[in-house]
Amino acid sequence: MGANLIRPRPHSDQVMSSAGASAKTALRRRLRQSLAELSVESAKIASRRIREHLTDYFLGTAKNRRAIAAFAALPGEPDLMSLLFADASPEDQLTWHLPRVEGEQTLQLYRVTSPTELAPGRFGIREPDPSRCAPVASEKIDLFLVPGVGFDPATGHRLGRGKGYYDRLLAAANPDAEIIGVGFDRQLAHVAHETHDVPVTRICTESGLREVDSGDSRE
Repeated sequence: MGANLIRPRPHSDQVMSSAGASAKTALRRRLRQSLAELSVESAKIASRRIREHLTDYFLGTAKNRRAIAAFAALPGEPDLMSLLFADASPEDQLTWHLPRVEGEQTLQLYRVTSPTELAPGRFGIREPDPSRCAPVASEKIDLFLVPGVGFDPATGHRLGRGKGYYDRLLAAANPDAEIIGVGFDRQLAHVAHETHDVPVTRICTESGLREVDSGDSRE
C-alpha cells in the first residue's frame, strides 16, 4: 500500500488572495451588467456632468496641476474626449496625455494636442499615434484620471478589468500626483483589494467630485 500523502495547507495569504480574486470576479460581473443597462442617452448626460465637475476642479482647487493623464472611453466608461480638446484661454490651458498599450501589459503615456493624433489601438481604443506624439514618463504627470469597473468611496480602491494595466502605470507615478477615479454612480461599491492595488484619492461621478472617505461631494 502506498504511503498516505499529506497535502500542505495553503498559506493564509494564498487563501485571502484567492478569496479576494473570487470576490472581484463576482463584483466585476455584477457591475458590468449594471453598466450594460445604462442607456446611451443616460451615459451621454452623465458624461457631460462629469466633464463639468472636472473642469470646475481643474480651474479651482487643482489649478496648479497642469499635466493631466486621461483615457479614451471604452463602452461603459464616461466620455472625456471633448474635455481634452476644449478651447481654453492660454492661462487655463492644460497639457493632456493619453495611454497607449505597448508590449504585453504596459501603458505608455503620450502628450496629445489634437484628435487627429489618435488612431485605433490594439483593443479598438483610440490611442496616441507614436509617430505624431511625444512619450511622457508617468512621474511627470500631476493628475491622473483613471477608468475602472468599480470604485470604493470608503477606501478609494479601484476595480479594474483584471489585467493590471493601471496598477503598473500608477505604481510608477510621482507620489505627489493626484489620482481621480472616473465613473458613473452605479459603479460605486465595496471593492476587495490586495496589497498591489493602487487606490484613488478622489472619485468623480455624475453626482459630483468627492474625496475618498470624506463624504464631501462638490456639485
